[in-house]
Amino acid sequence: MGNQNFLPHPPHLPHPQSPLPLIPRGGPEFPSPFFKNNLL
Repeated sequence: MGNQNFLPHPPHLPHPQSPLPLIPRGGPEFPSPFFKNNLL
């Protein structure tokens, strides 16, 4: 049972890493000034 709990844990770690690169790619909060400049 302890091993089964460890298996589902690793997949959770890569989850936070996925949204990280996605946020700066299509993040309206980080590229806000960049996107606005590009649009202008």
